[in-house]
Amino acid sequence: MTIAEIVAEFSFRHPGAPATLLPTGEGIVLGLSGALDMKISHDVDGLLSAIIDLAEVGKPFIIDLGKVDYISSTGVGSLVMALTRARKRNITLKLRDITDKVRSVFDLLGFLQFFGESRTHG
Repeated sequence: MTIAEIVAEFSFRHPGAPATLLPTGEGIVLGLSGALDMKISHDVDGLLSAIIDLAEVGKPFIIDLGKVDYISSTGVGSLVMALTRARKRNITLKLRDITDKVRSVFDLLGFLQFFGESRTHG
C-alpha cells in the first residue's frame, strides 16, 4: 500500500477523526483531527508506524495537530512511539499547529520538549 492509501483507509474507518495528507515541498505532512484518545490510539499507532516504515529516510515527517480538539495520555503515547520509531529510521518527526488545549496536555506530561515543532508556512 502507498502512504495515500493507508491514510485513506484510516479515514474511512474513522470518519469522526479523519487523517489527511497535506501538500508539501518535501517530506510528509499528515493532518490529524478530532479526538486522539484511547478509542483510536491503537489505530493511530498503526497509521503512524505504517507511514514511517514507508517514508523516505532523511526526509521530515510533520504531524499537523491544528484540527485535534482533544488528546489523552494514550494519544500522546502514540505520538511518542512514532517519534521513537522515526528516530530509528533517521526521519525527523515534528509537530505543527498544536492547539492550546493539546499543548496543555503535552506540557502537563512533559513530552513536548522531545518533539521538534514546525510552523505553518503562510
